[in-house]
Amino acid sequence: MVAAVPDPADGPGEHIAAGPAGSGALVHDPVLEQARIRPTAVALIGPDRSLTFGELREAALSVAARLAEAGVGVGDPVGIVLEKGVDQQVAVFGALLAGAAFVPIDVAAPQARRAGLLARVTTTVVTRSRYTGGLPPGMTVVDVDRPDEPGRAAWAAVPRRGVPDGVANMLFTSGSTGEPKCVVVTHRAIAHALARTRERYPVATGDRSLAVTALHHDMSLFDTFGMLGAGAATVLPDPARDRDAEHWAELVGRHGVTTWTSVPAMLEMLLEHDPAAAAGLRQVFLGGDRIPLGLVDALAAHAPRARVVSVGGPTETTLWNIWFPIAGRDPVWRSVPYGRPLPGNEYHLLDDRLQDTAPGEIGTLYCSGTGVTLGYHADPARTAAAYVPHPRTGTRMFRTGDLGRRLPDGTIEFCGRGDRQLQIGGHRVEPGEIEAVLAGHAGVHHAVVVPGRRDRDGRVRGLVAWIRPESGKAPDPEELTRHAGAALPPHMVPGRVLIRTELPLTRNGKIDHRELERAAADGAAAGPSDTLSAVDAALAARFGGRG
Repeated sequence: MVAAVPDPADGPGEHIAAGPAGSGALVHDPVLEQARIRPTAVALIGPDRSLTFGELREAALSVAARLAEAGVGVGDPVGIVLEKGVDQQVAVFGALLAGAAFVPIDVAAPQARRAGLLARVTTTVVTRSRYTGGLPPGMTVVDVDRPDEPGRAAWAAVPRRGVPDGVANMLFTSGSTGEPKCVVVTHRAIAHALARTRERYPVATGDRSLAVTALHHDMSLFDTFGMLGAGAATVLPDPARDRDAEHWAELVGRHGVTTWTSVPAMLEMLLEHDPAAAAGLRQVFLGGDRIPLGLVDALAAHAPRARVVSVGGPTETTLWNIWFPIAGRDPVWRSVPYGRPLPGNEYHLLDDRLQDTAPGEIGTLYCSGTGVTLGYHADPARTAAAYVPHPRTGTRMFRTGDLGRRLPDGTIEFCGRGDRQLQIGGHRVEPGEIEAVLAGHAGVHHAVVVPGRRDRDGRVRGLVAWIRPESGKAPDPEELTRHAGAALPPHMVPGRVLIRTELPLTRNGKIDHRELERAAADGAAAGPSDTLSAVDAALAARFGGRG
């Protein structure tokens, strides 16, 4: 039997209708409605200042006016390069009030990477002075550190209305060809997911969430729009301590946090630091990685009031499009089930001939419905390859690359990946992108990146790069680590770099990735011609841990 939970009960505070919240709304409409009916209620709680809903609207209008004055029009993408905090949230709503789409860029990424991503999608960015260095040429900058002096004409031009099928935001994900993909998401898709979630798991005005998930991760949409759209408040950690579990525990206690949305590892960090901090949680959404069965037990012990929901779906299917409510651990589980699709979405399990698999048989997961996004920005070839018609109905589907099977009751069980894509701390990582960066080094002939270590729940806890050098002297592993760190975000930098004069091949003459993964996990050389070198421990810690 699969464990299930009863229908959710109301939480603390009122449940207030938040204006149009269905698939026909703009994603920020419910938040504007809260500003209209409850302007003095607290919306954002930051480390140095808080904003009411009314103040949030006025601050966002100010950003929108500056964007309009800069020539931003309806549907134009606007980059947001800001650390987590009140200003970042204001920038999001400012872009939307200008009729634009927001494109969050990770401030922890190397400067060259940030510039490259911005250059691909936009000519306008909202940022602050410390991040303006290295921006692409010709970039129009709205600097939140500078005084706001919008012109009268600009004020008259905002707010501007987008359309439900227009673009709300664009998110970059790792790309297998060496270049990140930019997923284009509509207002309708996000609004639909949020509306269905709040119907099933209501959010009350007295609820508080702690926004530990980064804005460039799709799960952050719930902290920003799901909570605020219901009249609840979002607590923002100090950006200097946004990965500090002690800081999280302090904020949870101080502000009465009731709602948690993150990858499982972050909640594990909180429980390991202070199990009592979870006692007040009422609702928990976990996604982006496998949920350890031990975490299910820990939540039952330390957060007995919490409704715990496993949520999933790739970035190309918006926020989340499948879920499974957890009420304790079923003794027959090998892992927490993937679940059932949200209303308005559908999962298809198909074999290599695109035929439906029988119950219990493993197939590739394809998604259709409201959550399926528009595709990849300015990349028709990759869009056409990933977004395909159903062979019999013609319904547009997204091929996830995930494997799964349908259990007897119709619940879907996740069975891993059908390709080399990895999940690391909730981030989707394509090894090919890392390999392309490493291969750009003059001393590298060929690079292969594999998982170096998995925990007992199968989650990747480190990356290993196997390097076949160019003829002559082998490159220094530490230099290769620095080379990767200059172009990639920390979670994509291998914790170990291993030099090998020959790479193992399969019978078909292809690189044997499984053999290299086994060798990396064992810490063995996998062959007499290997020479192994590990990066300095400090560098490994800085760039995501040892493999």
